[in-house]
Amino acid sequence: MRETETVAGGNACQKAKCVMESEDDRDRLMETLLKKVAGAAPRSRSKVILARAAMLKAAENSQGSKRPSPLKRLSRWLPFAAAASIVGAAGYFFLAPLMFGDRLHGMRIVTEALPATQDLDGYCHIDLEPQGSIVIDGERKARKILLEHGSVTCFVEKHVGTFAVACELGTVAVHGTKFKVSLTGDGARTGEAADGGRQLSVHLLDGTVALTSSWNASAILAEDKDAPREGGVLSGILTDKGIDENGEAWFSVIADDETEAVKYHARHLDSRIDADMQTSLKRFYLRNRVRLLWTKTDLRRIAAIEMIDQKQRSGSISGLVVRINENWIDVKPAGGPIDRYTVGGENHINKEGRAKLQTIRLSEQVTVDWSFNLGCKRIDNISKTLK
Repeated sequence: MRETETVAGGNACQKAKCVMESEDDRDRLMETLLKKVAGAAPRSRSKVILARAAMLKAAENSQGSKRPSPLKRLSRWLPFAAAASIVGAAGYFFLAPLMFGDRLHGMRIVTEALPATQDLDGYCHIDLEPQGSIVIDGERKARKILLEHGSVTCFVEKHVGTFAVACELGTVAVHGTKFKVSLTGDGARTGEAADGGRQLSVHLLDGTVALTSSWNASAILAEDKDAPREGGVLSGILTDKGIDENGEAWFSVIADDETEAVKYHARHLDSRIDADMQTSLKRFYLRNRVRLLWTKTDLRRIAAIEMIDQKQRSGSISGLVVRINENWIDVKPAGGPIDRYTVGGENHINKEGRAKLQTIRLSEQVTVDWSFNLGCKRIDNISKTLK
C-alpha cells in the first residue's frame, strides 16, 4: 500500500516538477527575449512579470494602431467633398441673385476722358466711348442698356439671350449682332415731348436690329445687300421740301442743335416709291416741327414722320440769334436748344412781323413772344434784349 502511495506521491511530485520546469522554461525564454529586445535581462521574477505585462499591453496597442493613415482616410472623402463643392457652387450661381440681388442691375457707368468696357452675363460686351453715360437694366440673359448720353458699341452673341439699348427717343432691340448707338443733344424742350433736342443714331456692324421710335414707328436694319445699315430718330424743323427728278418727295430738316439742314427722301417699298408716304408728306408745312425716323441705303429715307404737337401753346423766350431770314428767325436760349419762330405760314406773311425782323442782326440778343398755330411757333412780338 505504501508503495502505491509512494508511487502516487511520486507521480504528484513528478507533475509539480514538470510544471515548475515548464514555468522556469517560460521565464528563461522571456528573459532571453527581453535581453534581445531591451539589451538586458530583468533581475527578479517580479520584473519578469511586469515586463511580460508590458509586452502584452504593447501587443494590444500595436494591434489597435493598424488603422488607415489620416491622408488615406481623407482620400476616401475627397470624391464626396468635390461633389458637395460643385453642388454648392451651382447653388450659389443660381441663388446668389435671389439672396444678394443682381449686382449689375441699376449700375451706372459714366465716362469722361477715357472709354469704359463692361461684360454682361458672358453673352454681351459693351464699349462706352468718352463723354458717355449708361445705366444697366433688365435681368440675366435679358439685359437692357439705358443710354443717357454719348455713344456705345455693343456685341451680342446669337441664340443666348435678348438685349436692347433704350432712350427717350426709342429702342434698338437685338438677338445677336454688333452695332453702335449714339445719343446726342442737350435734352427736352419746354412744353414738348421728352425727345425734343436729342438725336439717336444707329450704325449696324453685323447682324440685324429693330429700331423702334418712342411713338412706336419701327424700321429694320440688316446686313443684307439692299437693306439699310444706318438709321436714327430726331426732332427738328422742316425747312424745305420738293419733288426730285425721279418723282420722289423729299424734306430738308434741321435737327435740334444742328446748324445745317439734311435732306431726307420718301421711303421705298419693294424698290418702288411708297405712294402712301408721298401723299402723307403733302400735309406738312414749312417751319413745322417734326419728329423723324430715318434709315440709310443709297440715300437717307423717311421711315416714319409726324408733326410735333406743341403742348405749350404760347410763351416768351430770350436768347441769341443764330440764323435769320426775312420770314423766320432761329434763336438759341441759354442752356437750351435752337428753335425757329416765323412771321407767317406758307401762304400768309405778317408784314409787320417781317418789318421787325429786318431790324434784327445775327448774334444779337432778342426776346420773342410767340404762339403755336398750324404746327409753327409764330412771332407775336420780337424785341432786342438790352445787355
